[in-house]
Amino acid sequence: VDGFYGNPVLGSGDHCRPCPCPGNPGSNHFNGLSCQADATSGQIVCTCRRGYTGSRCDQCAPGHYGNPEQPGGRCLPCECNNNIDPQEPGSCDSRSGECLRCLYHTDGSSCSHCERGYFGNALVQDCRLCTCVPSGTLESVCHEGRCHCDRQSGGCPCRENVTGHSCDRCSEDHWNYGQDGGCVPCSCDQQHALGPHCNLFTGQCQCRPGFGGKRCTECEQLHWGDPRLECRECSCDPLGSETPQCERKTGQCECREGVTGRRCNECARGFSGDFPRCVPCHPCFQLWDDHVCMIKRDLDHIQYTVQKILESGITPGDGDTRIKELEKNLNKVLDLIAAGDSDGVHRLIAQSIDDLSTEILLTNGRLTDIGQEVNATAGKDEELKQILNELEKELREVNATVAHKQELLDKYLTSGFSDQFEKVKKYYRESLQAEDRCNSSVSGPDSPVEQSNRTRAITEQLLNTKKDELLRVLAAQNSSLNELQQNTRDLENKVHGVSDKVCGGHSNSSSNGSCPESQCGGAGCRDDQGNHACGGEGCNGTASAALGALNKAGNVSERLNTANKELQGVMKKLQDLASLTQNVKNQTMNVLTKAQKKKEYFEINNKKLKDFIKNIKEFLNEEGADAESIEKVALQVLAISLPLNRTTLDKMIVQINNSLTNLTNVGGIVNQTSQLIRDAKKLLENAKDAKNRAVRVNDLVNNTKQALDVSEQAIEKAKKALKEANDNLNSTKNATSEVEERLLQLEDDQMDMMMRLNNLSLGVEALRNKTEMNRQMAKDAQALANNATLQASSLEQSLNDTERRYQELLLKMESLGGNSGNLNSIHQKAQDMKKNAEDLLNNAMNGIQQLDDLEKRFRNNEDRMQQQRDELEDLKQNATSVRDAIQDKLQKYTNCG
Repeated sequence: VDGFYGNPVLGSGDHCRPCPCPGNPGSNHFNGLSCQADATSGQIVCTCRRGYTGSRCDQCAPGHYGNPEQPGGRCLPCECNNNIDPQEPGSCDSRSGECLRCLYHTDGSSCSHCERGYFGNALVQDCRLCTCVPSGTLESVCHEGRCHCDRQSGGCPCRENVTGHSCDRCSEDHWNYGQDGGCVPCSCDQQHALGPHCNLFTGQCQCRPGFGGKRCTECEQLHWGDPRLECRECSCDPLGSETPQCERKTGQCECREGVTGRRCNECARGFSGDFPRCVPCHPCFQLWDDHVCMIKRDLDHIQYTVQKILESGITPGDGDTRIKELEKNLNKVLDLIAAGDSDGVHRLIAQSIDDLSTEILLTNGRLTDIGQEVNATAGKDEELKQILNELEKELREVNATVAHKQELLDKYLTSGFSDQFEKVKKYYRESLQAEDRCNSSVSGPDSPVEQSNRTRAITEQLLNTKKDELLRVLAAQNSSLNELQQNTRDLENKVHGVSDKVCGGHSNSSSNGSCPESQCGGAGCRDDQGNHACGGEGCNGTASAALGALNKAGNVSERLNTANKELQGVMKKLQDLASLTQNVKNQTMNVLTKAQKKKEYFEINNKKLKDFIKNIKEFLNEEGADAESIEKVALQVLAISLPLNRTTLDKMIVQINNSLTNLTNVGGIVNQTSQLIRDAKKLLENAKDAKNRAVRVNDLVNNTKQALDVSEQAIEKAKKALKEANDNLNSTKNATSEVEERLLQLEDDQMDMMMRLNNLSLGVEALRNKTEMNRQMAKDAQALANNATLQASSLEQSLNDTERRYQELLLKMESLGGNSGNLNSIHQKAQDMKKNAEDLLNNAMNGIQQLDDLEKRFRNNEDRMQQQRDELEDLKQNATSVRDAIQDKLQKYTNCG
């Protein structure tokens, strides 16, 4: 019966026993229905009731929980609201009944509510994904693009001023959805807007007629002004403005580059032409414009100072304050004298004397600082002199290197390279000339070192002899004013001459800066737009010549770029040919490998055939072989058919030999093509070197133009210094008392010393710049010599290699008789490649010749610049002589005093 197991037959020795599942039937611990004994293992296996499992029904089945191993214990279904798979092991805890693997997006110990990110009724398996929009939902409830909502209603927590079940729109009268802080209020003007609503994306309110702006607080579209007073039309020029809408408060249109004006209908500063055809001015305009702006600021300051002097009779600044204090003290002295207070008068006089003594001590301290700065300048001068000595040493090393390269070139020189050798000698002569120029900049009476020594000696002499006379310098300037003005007029005449040579015009400018008599412009000349005028078409000045040289350098650079592109195209073709040749070689090697394998296969079969023939001979020679057996073997041998006849086999042998011959020719072609590719790369490098030389020529032309700008800038500074001296003398004439004269004298003497130190600093800076230019010229000379040597060596090596390969190819052609047709075609290709390489070489040499011509023109311009430097040096000497004359008269005046 159920609940027992065993054999009920009498005499079997195995009677019925109760099933241990795990307790016996009838107890409160029996969880099975029946059981049986396993015939193999002898173990009892129970058939469990629903909710129980295990061999003894002492465990709860999946989807159930309890303590069935204890007496009275039961397994109950897990209460998970039908949201688990009861057949899945581990779907709930077998002890506590807690639900572990909830389905249908439910969560909780009993799967009674929806998990985070879902909402609905979990009891009926109706959990749906939250529909929150991340850009409108609070960031704290969103993660990786998914947001949490209310598990019952599905409502989302929205950002500020955001609404909707899914937080998908702004609240009423708000806009700018998707921002971190939520939506922004429209804030439409209550009087000028049709309503409080605005565009959800732009925030634009609906304005009444005559009003505009985002909130209807401005004028309407394409108008500007105060809407409460008057709105005016923008009228922006469509050709010069970026947008038709102007700035709503000022009416200024947004102009394009090169255009200016309120309506954007004028050419901007730095551009010329008639609107709308505004073209940028020459690059030199920016340099001149900066200087003009600086001069304008200085003139404005001078005008302000003159106005203050005319109004008060004194120079504004620290001196103005001191003079007022002295006047106040003087009034006190007069009051005390009138009152008869002699003690008070003495006290004020003593105080004034103490103040003057303090001022003198301060001035002496400033003079001491100036002396230290002069000594520091002298130290820098020594450092520059040392640098020049090192540069001279480097030049000597360059000279030795050039001489060594010339010796090497003589060794490799052949009759076919006479032209290249002449060019190398020309570069060597240019290197010697550059060395001479550098030497002249280091030594000689006009060298920067000697000029620095003279300047330093003059400065030291001035400090030693004029230190005690600085308090009396200003009084002596009255006697030399007329002479200084005459020298100024002479200097202006010389400036006109220099301007004529630089710009081609004499620069007789009028009060408004125009030069009606000079079409080429000059120093101080301005065109109709107020831009600096210098040079132009038909003018033979240095500026026009430098500009022409710059344009020619640009043309040469473009031609070199074109040649460079052609060389790259040829190199690509050679690389394609090399790739094709390599593919042919690889295919041929594969055929050769297959032929070798066939050869080995034929040798093996031949050996087997020989062994077979040997066996047949042994069989025929055996004693006792009957005639029938011999006949049978003979018929079988005759029945064997060969795969090829004699004619076909001969043709195949000829084809194999031809293939092997062609394989040898392919190797030669590969070697020749590789060498041609290397030659093309060398030609490409030569073209790049020529392009770099063109760029260096362009830089030298720019340096020439900058030197012209510096010369005219120095002339402008000289004019400014003379005008300041004249102003100082006029202010001196207006002084009324001895105390005022002494105070102003101290101040002007201090300014004069600062100006001298400034001039000395400018001289040292010019010396430093000139030293740098000398060093650069030495490097350029060395680079030219090295490039010339490398080009000659490269060309010689390339032609020798080409000739050698050509002779080797001819020898191969003579040794290969049967393949003359293929070799002739290869020979023709080699001749074509050689011709192309020679054409490329000729193009590169033509480019080098053009660069040589351009360098020759630049040297001519450099000579003209040297002449102008000499003329400027003469002007400097004249100014020095004027200064010495003034100092002599000051010395005489001091001795007379």
